[in-house]
Amino acid sequence: MTISELKNIVLELSKEIKEQEWFEFKLNNKLDNQTIGEYISALSNSSCLQNRDFGYLIWGVNDKTHEIEGTKVSLKNKKVGNQELEFWLNLNLQPKIDFSIHEFEYELDKKICLIKIPAAINQPTKFKGKDFIRIDSNKTELKNFPDKARRIWNSTTDWSAEIVENATIDDLDENAAEIARQRFKEKNNDKIFFSDIDNWDTKTFLDKIKVTKEGKITRTALILFGKSESNYKIHSDLLISWIYMDEKRIKRYFEIFYPPFFLVIDKVLQKIRNEKLLILPENTLIPLSVNKYEEWIIRELLNNCIAHQDYTQESRIIITETIDNLTFFNVGNFFQGTIESYVLHDYTPPKYRNRFLVNAMVNLKMVTV
Repeated sequence: MTISELKNIVLELSKEIKEQEWFEFKLNNKLDNQTIGEYISALSNSSCLQNRDFGYLIWGVNDKTHEIEGTKVSLKNKKVGNQELEFWLNLNLQPKIDFSIHEFEYELDKKICLIKIPAAINQPTKFKGKDFIRIDSNKTELKNFPDKARRIWNSTTDWSAEIVENATIDDLDENAAEIARQRFKEKNNDKIFFSDIDNWDTKTFLDKIKVTKEGKITRTALILFGKSESNYKIHSDLLISWIYMDEKRIKRYFEIFYPPFFLVIDKVLQKIRNEKLLILPENTLIPLSVNKYEEWIIRELLNNCIAHQDYTQESRIIITETIDNLTFFNVGNFFQGTIESYVLHDYTPPKYRNRFLVNAMVNLKMVTV
């Protein structure tokens, strides 16, 4: 991380009214090595529960006033026996998490010592076999809070929310972003910020619809708005295949569609043979002309395939059309619940596999939750 990024973290956290469970301020408190390890465990676990990517242990900020005063504490050259402190802490953490220690000048004569701590994923972070957590501003053992421990064990990473470090706004399709802006305006024409939407630059707009994070390109941004030539940047087989099989189940036609997936739906609809059918309702002699498939159903199915695909398996979405059938395929079983729950009981899951992607698609009126 750059010094500028570290300074911004300290500044933003110091603006909080009080310490949160995922960050802790110290001034010149020289914590013993064991306590530092316990704090890393506690802040990692609490960050998971607070849906934060990282927790922070920071020396140099007054925990009462949140004034940035600087500190005399230094951890970089500290040793435990013959081992560097950072190495020793890593040895005693389970699982290993990629925490980092930073020391820098915030301002002249105001040194900051900061530990950046990744959130726990799928299991609690332990130090010397014990897991800790912060409740308000108190550090305590996680075993005393089984419900919180269960939530950590059931937590998962949101693949769709990850930042793609080597991607920039130039990897996104400008036309897709502008059409998305019009869709967003339609959805929010009664909101107080409606008149401001046209004045937002592209970076601001993409942040507002939660496709990017502070201007940084996420996997969601590349899925919905990415240029096809930028696929390789997220190492996934980002494709939608349409296949037409004749009555003998012989493949006759096929086409492959690439991102931006936000623009793909209409292209797929143009391929599907949704011919008109004549039906004769009861008690009438006048036939009605109707489409073979309801267009909104096709859109709903395809958008849900995009939203809930398990992209870590690097498999494409496949639409197979026959003379009398239309089948949609994506990978990944139901993230929560069963098919019976969804179909028979109008089930709404408490969370989704690609939560960040789903939220963005809701903002763009692609799916409903």
